[in-house]
Amino acid sequence: YRFYVDYPDNTKEAVRIERDTGNVGIGTTTPSSALEVDGTITADAYSGGSYGGTVSAGNVSAGEFGSNTGGGNYIFPARVGIQTTSPDTALGLANNTWLSAKNSAGDGSVNMFKVNTDDEIEVGGTLNIGTIELSEDSGAVGLVNMPVSATPAAGTEESFSFSLDSNAVMTVYGEADGSGGVQNRSVDIADDLDADGDVYLGSAGSDIYFEGSANSNLDMGGNNITGVSKFTVATIDPLYDIGGTKYSTYAASVAGGVYEEVVGTALLKHEKGRVYSYEVDFDEVEEGGKLWLFRKVADFGEDWSDLGLILTPEKEGGFWNVAYEKDVLENKLVLYARSFGEEKVESLEVSYRMTAPRFDHGDWPIRAVDQSEKTPLKINN
Repeated sequence: YRFYVDYPDNTKEAVRIERDTGNVGIGTTTPSSALEVDGTITADAYSGGSYGGTVSAGNVSAGEFGSNTGGGNYIFPARVGIQTTSPDTALGLANNTWLSAKNSAGDGSVNMFKVNTDDEIEVGGTLNIGTIELSEDSGAVGLVNMPVSATPAAGTEESFSFSLDSNAVMTVYGEADGSGGVQNRSVDIADDLDADGDVYLGSAGSDIYFEGSANSNLDMGGNNITGVSKFTVATIDPLYDIGGTKYSTYAASVAGGVYEEVVGTALLKHEKGRVYSYEVDFDEVEEGGKLWLFRKVADFGEDWSDLGLILTPEKEGGFWNVAYEKDVLENKLVLYARSFGEEKVESLEVSYRMTAPRFDHGDWPIRAVDQSEKTPLKINN
């Protein structure tokens, strides 16, 4: 059925009703749905069904979407753009445009995020999140970065903190250098550093400082400190707990370089007359024993001139003179004793103390190589 508006010419069709389908067409001769309009529709309200085709943005008025239908669920089968006509995904937002939400008071907005002109995602408010999980097999990831420009004056603090209950636990600290870089970088730990594993310092110039408190101590919990080339300390105190009371046994320092020493006893046998002797053959001493180790780590010097000995005889059968002989060619040390008593004994025990520079003593001169090292031991001339 056709309805015309130019009777009696009947050349301008206004409405068509298809006999087979009952579809109504306005402005179209081939309606494919119950009502199909080719043109603009003006109405005070709409209820049910769906629109087909494209609705021009110019024909959409500002207001609450779906307010006349009581709200509900709305499905957009294609892409939706906000301030952009070419969305690339289901929801597209124009570059450098904030997406915001009303604040809790309802009198303002909080910017949530935007993609800025550097194609970075900016977050406008405090980010309250749970666990941060990185993508699987992410490799080397820069998790946090705070760029510093040349605008801040040199010495301006540039830092960020990790906090628990609003109390800073760890602060990554730095100062602007005035040229777009950072100086005096450090990581400040407010409380205990509990490392369940190894802690590495990054370079040969890395130092550990304890500052700001007289009670800053390094407590190893009974474990070892290994791989240290040099300790610069004031006092070494092997501390003993005897019956609940602590006792100090201070280690002596050696002026003149780095030395090794070995102590022990030797049983001198009667040789002839009033002479007794004991031979230390460094080529034959037990491997792994203290005399073997002493010979390996100590530098006796040319003609063994740097090897020093202190000998003390026991008082057995009178009084004694003790001496030693250095046999450099045979790599031997011979201990002698001569009796001044009338009583003859079969053997004599002599205690010895041998000292010699360590094999690397040349690396540790008396005048400290690094004159910037800190020490509490100061003597005014």
